[in-house]
Parts: sequence; structure tokens; C-alpha cells
Amino acid sequence: MAEGAEGLVLVDQHVAHERVRFERIRDRLEGQGLASQALLTPVTFEAAPEEADALSRADAVLSSAGFSVSELSGRLFVVSAAPADCAAEKVVPVLRDLLGRLSETAETGGGRDAGSVSKMKDALAASLACRGAITVNRRLSPEEAARLLTDLSTCRDPWTCPHGRPILLTLAHAEVLKRFGRSSG
Repeated sequence: MAEGAEGLVLVDQHVAHERVRFERIRDRLEGQGLASQALLTPVTFEAAPEEADALSRADAVLSSAGFSVSELSGRLFVVSAAPADCAAEKVVPVLRDLLGRLSETAETGGGRDAGSVSKMKDALAASLACRGAITVNRRLSPEEAARLLTDLSTCRDPWTCPHGRPILLTLAHAEVLKRFGRSSG
């Protein structure tokens, strides 16, 4: 919570951090790509048919994001590297989230053109941003909260998360006073 010129401002710290992370990850995907780390123990997973299809279309995007995914046989895949800031236990959930989004893109006519690649990068950045964002119930220190708000203020879109949810809610001063029975309005 913070007080702004117009009233009490409530900040959803998870979606705020998600927005900050999304824009940073997206910018890096457009630049030199994300740093990759080899996994100590490669992770295997069985992909659904639509996930396997999405994997075949997303090789370049996954590689620029730091993933190294290989087919073992059929729909069984192994991940031997992942983005440096993606914890090992989140590798498969991030991939499944991404592959689900890519499957939806394919259903709406997405291919390998520049627009589709851009949508894939957006989907990947959103997946990584969400899975790596601070959680709702984590208590932030005043310094961490101030840093998050500063980082958010530099975002191109500081109002919504990559999924479209609002980051900030404002309760007008008059509304707060009214609810506390301090005004006649």
C-alpha cells in the first residue's frame, strides 16, 4: 500500500514484479538472448501431441531464451539447459505454460513469420516472468518495495501484467474517508 496524490494505492506485488520481469526478459530476447545454465540433472518430460508440435515450431525462440531441449523418442523430451534465473523445479512448468500458449497461437493461424516469432517471444517472456516473480504472500522489506515501485515506474506499461491484469488499484481519498465515516459524502 502507498499513498498517492489521488488516494490510497494498492499494488499487487506479484503482477508488478511480473511486469518488470516481462519487459526485461522481452528486451533481452530481442537483444543477445538470455543467459543459459546447464542443468546438473537433465529434466525429462512427456509432451502432449500439441506440445510436441509447438516444440518443433519454437526451437529458435527456446534457444535464444537459454533452453536446450532435445527429443529422446516420440513425445519424450529432455531439457539439458534452461535460462539462468529459472529454477530447475520450474523448468517443466515454464515449458508447459509456454507450449500451451504456443498451441493457442497455432490454432489462431500462427506460423514461423515475424509476427508469430514475436508472439512466441511474448509468450516465453510472460511464462518466465510469471514463474519467477515474487509471490503474493511474500512480505517485502521497505527497500524491496521501494525498488519494485521504482522499477515499475520505468516500464513501458506499468498498468497491467503481461496477462492483462491490473497492477494498481486506487481508492480515492474521499472514498476512504467516507468508508471510515469521516465525511458526509
